[in-house]
Amino acid sequence: MNLRSLRLAHSAVCWPARVVTADELDARLGLPAGWTAEKTGVLRRHFIESGRDTNATLGATAVRRVLDAAGLDFNAVDLLINASGSIQQPIPCTAALTQRELGESAASGGVPCLDLNATCLSFPLALEFAGAWLLARGGGRVLIVSSEIASQGVDWDDPNSACLFGDGAAAFLLEHAPDATGGLLASRFETYSEGAEHCEVRGGAQAHPPWTYTKARHRDFVFKMDGPAVHRLAAKRLPGLVERCLADAGLSIEDLAAVVPHQAGITPMRLIERRLGLAPGKMIFTLADHGNLIAASIPTALHLARERGLVQPGDRVLLLGTAAGYSQGAVVWQL
Repeated sequence: MNLRSLRLAHSAVCWPARVVTADELDARLGLPAGWTAEKTGVLRRHFIESGRDTNATLGATAVRRVLDAAGLDFNAVDLLINASGSIQQPIPCTAALTQRELGESAASGGVPCLDLNATCLSFPLALEFAGAWLLARGGGRVLIVSSEIASQGVDWDDPNSACLFGDGAAAFLLEHAPDATGGLLASRFETYSEGAEHCEVRGGAQAHPPWTYTKARHRDFVFKMDGPAVHRLAAKRLPGLVERCLADAGLSIEDLAAVVPHQAGITPMRLIERRLGLAPGKMIFTLADHGNLIAASIPTALHLARERGLVQPGDRVLLLGTAAGYSQGAVVWQL
């Protein structure tokens, strides 16, 4: 696949005001001093203030910043995709709630909205969807926003998992540019359901409806992850995915300006960095300051890499990650 019509116009991020440090979590959870920083690699992260922030308010703030940078009104956009693993409510989609947060003009303009949930891989999958959608229509603009509130759904009885996460949003404005030299050069997404139980929230839907919740069953309704099992699967399968995706693009790992991974945790990220044989500085790390932002991790890391001058227009980058399922994905994008 070669979607060379896809151009990145602008991007922006939004984090809640509240900052929670690793030391605070150590004290809150009765952990030895330094445990969270050492085990997760996360030194600080942002958490929402309950009753103030929602998926839609965080997402709308990121969208406004993108539109302001582009000098556009929301109604100049042809599609809004919310690409997130967490949702504000089951119905309607979070994208529609985000549109409502943007104000009366946006809410009355009729811009179509939809949600795409592939947990941590939602953004790269939405990127491919947006590229194909723009190509099929022969023009237009798509806004992708990944808005995540992880802090309300983690299991604080499992600090190995819970202490990894943060809250935040990232928004990307994409345009159809048929004369552009860049675009999506290759992508691959794979699911190996042998790992379906490694990352899950059991409760809240058909299998365990919300009205069956009891305090004794609380852990069925929060995020559960078998980190070592996920890491073993990723170590086994992810390098092959990268090889296949790069071959599709006709590139080698040395042709990439950067690898922008899902910020899954310091140990698995370092492991993949070594397995891929990446040169120092080629992998983008944002974990220490923001934690694992679920689907917002990859777009946040890419935005910050662009903002800090680590990647430039025309550079080829690899977006890479794993997700619940067990799923894995890779996208080669020439910016």
